[in-house]
Amino acid sequence: MLKRLGFACFQVFCSIAGVAAAQTDRCAAALIQDHGKLDLRQTSSLALAELYRQSISNDKNWAAGVTVPIEGVPLSGSAESAESTRESFFRQSSLDWSFERVESVATQTLSDNAVEAYRICKDGEHRTGPRILAYRATREGVTVEIRWISGGGAPTRETGASIVVEGGTVDNAFPTTWETGDSRTRFVRREPGRDIRIRADIGPGTDSIFISRMPDPPATRPVLEMAACTGHGDFGGFRFWGPRGEWCNGLRDPKWGRYDADPRVVTQLGSCTGPGGSVEGLTFWGPVGAPCLLQDGGWGTYQNPVDISSSGIASCPGGGKYFSKHYLWGPAGKACFGLPEWGAFDQGRVISNAER
Repeated sequence: MLKRLGFACFQVFCSIAGVAAAQTDRCAAALIQDHGKLDLRQTSSLALAELYRQSISNDKNWAAGVTVPIEGVPLSGSAESAESTRESFFRQSSLDWSFERVESVATQTLSDNAVEAYRICKDGEHRTGPRILAYRATREGVTVEIRWISGGGAPTRETGASIVVEGGTVDNAFPTTWETGDSRTRFVRREPGRDIRIRADIGPGTDSIFISRMPDPPATRPVLEMAACTGHGDFGGFRFWGPRGEWCNGLRDPKWGRYDADPRVVTQLGSCTGPGGSVEGLTFWGPVGAPCLLQDGGWGTYQNPVDISSSGIASCPGGGKYFSKHYLWGPAGKACFGLPEWGAFDQGRVISNAER
């Protein structure tokens, strides 16, 4: 959970070199760090990214300074892909994305502690008057907390408070009588298609808050994501490709690990033929243009694209002295390792394994 003491320190870990750290910059950066990641398939993360970008003078290189993982982009971890995804969402959205809407969508689903820490970071400690916080929002409604502290020398009891809620309904209205230090929490139900505005007038003080309607998440489509793994032993240094997250070559060996390096969304695969040794004469498949087996490109690249967008990929067990325990991946229906006598890529067919 985001702590007040740590809040001021997070700016060290989430900044962009050469850009002065404005107050909102520091606070938005802390929220990103507290999230632990940005998932750009979620509107809250998109709004948080936009909040940070706006706070650093609309810098399109905002993602280069984010040190937490950025998910939901075509090329995982790519700053360029993150900016393209962010820009596309806001360009296609029908909403007016004012700063207050961006800030509201970025923060309203957070916990009470995170929202309070953000407010303190931005506006300072709550000293006097009313303060409104909105948190743990859903599509149905949002939790709203109002606190009141009377000013020095002012009355500590107020009997004529006015709490106005627009765009939402409260089952149990906020009271008109307040004692200094009081904190009242209500669940405000959304009215369909409307933003919520709340104004609290308690004593001489006033506070107000804008709570955006919950925007629809960005449209996604199923994609096939592949990644690489590196072999060992007789295949030391060789790079194989398969569905991201699956065991490397089906071996379930922690030393070989999983297909998790250099993830890519693919619609085509290219092939190459091993020139000698344990792979001589065998056909392997990987992303078009990627190095064939050897990362240094000494054996060329995967060429002759084959479309897999509708047929997907599948695995097959190898044979012979070296590959009898290995399952490799290629276009569904193609000859296993390029050898018809070994059968075809026809096991565990995968057409899509992610949403983008």
